[in-house]
Amino acid sequence: MATGAIRGFTALVDPQALAWHTEAFVEVYCEGRVPPDRMRDMVSTIPEVAEAYTVTGEADGILRVRAADTAHFEKVLGIIRNHPGVSRTRSALVLSRL
Repeated sequence: MATGAIRGFTALVDPQALAWHTEAFVEVYCEGRVPPDRMRDMVSTIPEVAEAYTVTGEADGILRVRAADTAHFEKVLGIIRNHPGVSRTRSALVLSRL
């Protein structure tokens, strides 16, 4: 659209179709200040990251991660932890949706 109102299109992945039944929230703590663009670039390459937010408080960001099982989640968590600038993470697995 010429006015710039439409910024892009997104494909929404159905996690059930991929059999990604494990869900977790991951707090990301970074070294120094991390601009939102840098956090966005980091998570945009990880398909298991369903949502990502910058937040106030101790953590720099919170990610909602979907995975097939805990082994798959552990691999994704390793990718996040090994990203340059990430100093640590703290995660919580979802037990049930209310």
